[in-house]
Amino acid sequence: MRSEHLELLDADELRRRAGFARDADRDRFTLGAALLRLAAGARLGLPARRVPVRRRCPDCRRPHGRPTLPGHPLHLSVTHAAELVGVAVTAAGPVGLDVEHEVELDWRRLARRIQAPGEADPIRSPAGFLRCWTRKESVLKATGDGLRVPMSEVALGPGPTLLRYRSRVCPPAHLTDLPAPPGYAAALTVLAAAPPRVTPQAAGGLLAMTIDRAICEKTRVGEERRMVSGRPAGGG
Repeated sequence: MRSEHLELLDADELRRRAGFARDADRDRFTLGAALLRLAAGARLGLPARRVPVRRRCPDCRRPHGRPTLPGHPLHLSVTHAAELVGVAVTAAGPVGLDVEHEVELDWRRLARRIQAPGEADPIRSPAGFLRCWTRKESVLKATGDGLRVPMSEVALGPGPTLLRYRSRVCPPAHLTDLPAPPGYAAALTVLAAAPPRVTPQAAGGLLAMTIDRAICEKTRVGEERRMVSGRPAGGG
């Protein structure tokens, strides 16, 4: 993270950043917010500082909801865990990106809480738990419901596929397991009729740009969907 990336944050984001007690948490949040604007700006042909990200919570209207781009036909998602930060930008439909880091926990007890009745792929290991969690959280992010909906109401099938959502007919959804470093799992969901193309990319090229050069990246972005990830300096 460079000092000019901090300049990309708006007033609400700066206040939210100041609320984190740990430097590592501030770094992750700053990197995610800057990376989101750099990636969206490259797609739109706008300088990153002019990308109008909004994060209004639908319940309390405070600026901690999922990011949106008012007036632009792009959908966004941002995630971070430990030393990894990722963003997703797509025009295909509502998108949810989730990354998780393996930690010591009672995964067997939690597995019983997150699995849906009749799911065909039981959780048998910590890695399987992490994979299931990221898939389901990516679905919940894409729908906009977040963790207000229990993961046990998201039923997954092989592939992975979305079988049921809150006991209703499933929205058209495309789930993808993404490559991740050892000890991490990552998944992406897009709500769209047709399966969009997934193009994971490292974030180094975007983060190395100066703010004024963000518009130049547009010529290198022609994919239906772009997912980029990076690591905050000194992250924990």
